[in-house]
This record gives sequence, C-alpha cells and structure tokens, in this order.
Amino acid sequence: MWGWLTVVNEVSRLASCPFHCGGSCLPWLFLGLFVGLFGGVLLVVFLCLVWTFRGEVVRLIYPTVGVPGPRPRLARYLE
Repeated sequence: MWGWLTVVNEVSRLASCPFHCGGSCLPWLFLGLFVGLFGGVLLVVFLCLVWTFRGEVVRLIYPTVGVPGPRPRLARYLE
C-alpha cells in the first residue's frame, strides 16, 4: 500500500510541477507537441469529412431541408 501511495505521490508531483521539480522538460514538451499535432490532424480530418459530405450531414440533421416545394406554375397548369 505504501509503495502505491509513493508512486501516486511522485506522479502527482511531476505532473503538477514539471519544470521545477522534475528532471527534464523534454518528455512534457514532446507529449504536448504530440497531443497538439494529433488533435490538429483529427480536427482537419473531421472538417474535411464535414465539407465533403455537407449535403448528407445537413439532410441527416434537418430532413426537410432541400426538399423541393410545389411549383406554383406547374400546379396551375395541372389544375
């Protein structure tokens, strides 16, 4: 139990104070760069998919959008 608490204490200390208490800042720098780049790539892929399938997304969210209404001229002709 004490060993587990020591590990948790050490991780908590290093996570809350990486610049002054930890040994090196490089792991935190690389982790931040990786998370930022990965998040950016996911955002770009998501936006590209939404842009590519924007018509289908709009029809999925709002099924009545894009449904053509009656044509008044044609309706008068058929009456």
